[in-house]
Amino acid sequence: KELKLSPRYHIFYQLLAAPNDVKTGFWDKLKGTNRDSFKYIGASATKKVEGLSDEEHFDNTVKILELVNVHGLKLRMLMRAICVVLQSGNITFGPKGGDKDKSEITSKSAVSDMADLMGCTTEDLSLAFTERTMKTKTETYKVPLSESFATEAVEAFAKEVYGKIFLWVVQEINAATKAEDNYKDGTMTDFGIVGMLDIFGFES
Repeated sequence: KELKLSPRYHIFYQLLAAPNDVKTGFWDKLKGTNRDSFKYIGASATKKVEGLSDEEHFDNTVKILELVNVHGLKLRMLMRAICVVLQSGNITFGPKGGDKDKSEITSKSAVSDMADLMGCTTEDLSLAFTERTMKTKTETYKVPLSESFATEAVEAFAKEVYGKIFLWVVQEINAATKAEDNYKDGTMTDFGIVGMLDIFGFES
């Protein structure tokens, strides 16, 4: 089943709706892009959420991130990581030399753009998606991936990157709201504790 990022993943839709001069500041390849430019983005009939367009929500998101010290270089790197997830969906594969047990990337331009975005070589990125490294006690060797397994590999990569993005944002929010460091310039050390028990999945 093809991976799709539903409208619930608001930040992807918001970023693509941002003005060209804003989004190209994060990645120049975003110029002129929209939802149709990235295969992971699904169509949505929703024009506005809570009365605001995606572009307006993006502006608010940037302002809120600034409140937790995510701005400047931090904001740029965050958005570039989000672009990596988006661009992953545009990587396509085909049998290598007619061998269905091996694969190669057929979207040459897409993988070149993604390698440039990530700061690595196209060759290294291509091999990362079309080969698997196997290790034994005595040796390390490469196993080629079929077209279907290579597609699964790039989707797993996209999910992993998004997971790391989410954890990083949570970490930044926690750091910005940590009373010991932020309340009264960190001069107080005696605080009470608020505990919360999460029983998600066990509700009646």
